[in-house]
Amino acid sequence: MRFLGIRPINWYVAAVLTAGLALLGGLALTGGIRRIPHTSPEFWLFTVLLIVGELWPVKIPRKEEDEEITTSGTFAYAIMISFGLPAAVLVHATATLLADLIRRKEWWKAGFNAGTYGLAVAAAGIAVNILTDVPRPGGPPAFLSVDLLPILIGALVFLLVNHILTRTAIALAQDLNVIPSIFSEFRFHASITFVMLALSPIVVVSAERSLLLVPLLALPMVGAYRFTSVWLEKQYKEHQ
Repeated sequence: MRFLGIRPINWYVAAVLTAGLALLGGLALTGGIRRIPHTSPEFWLFTVLLIVGELWPVKIPRKEEDEEITTSGTFAYAIMISFGLPAAVLVHATATLLADLIRRKEWWKAGFNAGTYGLAVAAAGIAVNILTDVPRPGGPPAFLSVDLLPILIGALVFLLVNHILTRTAIALAQDLNVIPSIFSEFRFHASITFVMLALSPIVVVSAERSLLLVPLLALPMVGAYRFTSVWLEKQYKEHQ
């Protein structure tokens, strides 16, 4: 079904792009972007690791087009916990856009992915800010033990928003029913994404102790990345 001769997927992508741009505009108007900690070593370390995660995603083979899972969410959420919502939204959206353009994705796909991640991080940040005061004023520490439950709730919000936006796009692009598509493979995506986000508080605590601990923490993530890539490729070949 088309509206004004335009496919629903095109309207949907345009809506997500518009919402993402409106979010960035709102952060700029409220001064949120000016509060980004440009001189913080932790901020730049998280940013570099986020970009690396975006450049080397785990690809899930599909008949139509491969899906991708990245480790960047761990460091985007760590930025949110340590430095607040504006910094996390700007860095994650920008890193996603640049990584997709470097890998020569179509501009609208790159923009959609950036918008999706920006909206997911913003939703998670709003949920955390409603429940608790993270990052803690005058930190470090950026959070206390009583903040862990709100942080995990925020991670769940990130997961839901990102999954719903992404699966809706896939359904519309393939002319499938949206609701069944959203529930399709939710457990698989949730198990990976939530675990990645749950590592974020550990990343933050490690960085507060020593920046050298953060790359060490990234090593098992690299191992998990390689194992998942090989396993998914094997599963795909077995079902051909």
